[in-house]
Parts: sequence; C-alpha cells; structure tokens
Amino acid sequence: MVSKDPTDRPVVRKRSATKAPHPRPTGVTVKTIWSEDHEAYVVALEAADDVVVTLTPVMAFDHARGVLAAAHRAAYDAAVVNQLTTKLNLPLNTVATVANLIRDERSRLDPADTDPLRFEPGVDGKTLRPYITVSVGIEPVGQWSVAEADGHARTVLSAVEKANLDTVYHQVLTATMGMDEWRAKNMVADVGTFRRYN
Repeated sequence: MVSKDPTDRPVVRKRSATKAPHPRPTGVTVKTIWSEDHEAYVVALEAADDVVVTLTPVMAFDHARGVLAAAHRAAYDAAVVNQLTTKLNLPLNTVATVANLIRDERSRLDPADTDPLRFEPGVDGKTLRPYITVSVGIEPVGQWSVAEADGHARTVLSAVEKANLDTVYHQVLTATMGMDEWRAKNMVADVGTFRRYN
C-alpha cells in the first residue's frame, strides 16, 4: 500500500518525452497513477510540461493545507485592502503599506508543504481581487482564483481516496478475476467514465 510516513518527501520526476503534453489552464493537474514500485495507485500532480510529483496521503494533506493557507491569505489580504480603501477611503499606496505590515507579522507559508510547487497569495492592484500565483520552483505556471485554489485542494484530498479505491479495484481485477496488468490498468483508468454523483 501507499506509505503514510510523515517524513516522506514527494517523488519528483521528469515526464517521459514521448508523452504528449496537454494544456493546463491552471498549471497543475491532479490524478492517480500506478506507482513505480507497482504496488498501488498514488496521487500525482503534473505541473508545467515535465514535472510529476507523487504524494503519499500525509503529503497530500500537507499540500492541500499549504494551498488553502495561500488562498485564505490572498482572500484576507484582498478583504483588508477593500475595507481600507472603501470604508476609510485610504489611498492605495497607504493600504499597500498596511497590507505588507500584516504580511510581515504573520507566520510564513512553509514551502515544504507543497514542494516543488509554490503558491504565492496576492491582490490585484486594479481590481483588488485575490489571486494565487502557482509556480514550479521559481517558474510561474499559472494563476488561480481563491475558488480554483480551494477546488484544487479538495481535488487533491479526494484523489487520496480515489487512489485507495483504484488500488483495491486493480487488486480484485488481477488477483481475483485473473486479468492481466495492462487490461486491469485500462479498466481502472476507464472506471471514472461510469461514475455517477447523483
């Protein structure tokens, strides 16, 4: 099964050059993949065109928490900026100074929670709306709204359970039904098209 050791670090590997890249409007795709040790399905984050990060359940929780922390900070900063500019009619440069003071006083986001991905909260200077810049290392790969960041975090947490379900289904297909690995993996990959949520 998947390791639950909290000291585990993400496995980062380059994506195969033969696999065609697909568009990612938000920079990061979440899915389950068959682990390299061929024992279970794991949560995988694909970022940019050549980075795949596999996460244990503990690392997935830390990742989601890190993303939500960035999203809530962006939303809070935007609320402060909006309140100070509309309720107190303060000029934007004064408000920016106050917002920076608030940022300096609070604890820093822990980059280890989302490594090698980075999520930087911000507030658009024109619209005063919150956003989160998504980067791989120092290279930006997208920008999310708070709702998109929240959706990503929920998707990562849901993928942990999906990986467990995929693993059990694969085991039943191969061990109980005698299906070969290739076909079992295709069945697992295809089962999502048959899921109903209502």
